Amino acid sequence: MARHGHGHLSDPTVCEVNGRVFMIYQGAQTPLGVATFDGTLAELARRLEHPPLSQWAPSFYGMVEGGTLKIADNGSDTDPLHAEVKGLRDPQRYTLECRLQCYAGPTNRASVIVRYVDKDNLARFWIQDGERTYYQERLQGEFRTPVALGANRAYDAGWHDWVVEVDGSRNRLVIDGQMVGECETTAWLLERQAGAPVQIGFSTLDTYVSIAYVRVR
Repeated sequence: MARHGHGHLSDPTVCEVNGRVFMIYQGAQTPLGVATFDGTLAELARRLEHPPLSQWAPSFYGMVEGGTLKIADNGSDTDPLHAEVKGLRDPQRYTLECRLQCYAGPTNRASVIVRYVDKDNLARFWIQDGERTYYQERLQGEFRTPVALGANRAYDAGWHDWVVEVDGSRNRLVIDGQMVGECETTAWLLERQAGAPVQIGFSTLDTYVSIAYVRVR
């Protein structure tokens, strides 16, 4: 078993008991932890040949639990969990649909990455709480001043359906069928995005996010 790239996780112990696999480990933030897999070591080995996160770029910040994708690390705020969308030709015309559960808090942030060139050049919608929603760009490694869009009513630890429409320079956000806001992408980012593959992603800051599904068309 590979250790965390920054050495925060000690060598784990893996064993199979009554048809389940247990991994016992220690880390910088976990004095003693146990991870489980409902199946045998042989079944786990087959699962690892095509892991649930294989369609996403390698990242320390994503995990799958109970069939749900989860993100729970502040590092994703500047290095989002992201994936290329196959089969779409135009990176400036598509619709992103996803169902998110954001664990509520007074200053926490959950983001949906709507335009991604690389981790230093991207655009995102993010919710601070139920009253504040923003559009923000990161250009050449620097986050620019966010654009306030309005209330979202989606930060209550329940499941909510997001729809993001990207149409040329325009970005439109709808949550649970209610329009949240619309804004424009800067010409500089549009130029960088032109001809690049369609990529989307997610990130968090001081919170946890569960993702039930993601569709891009």
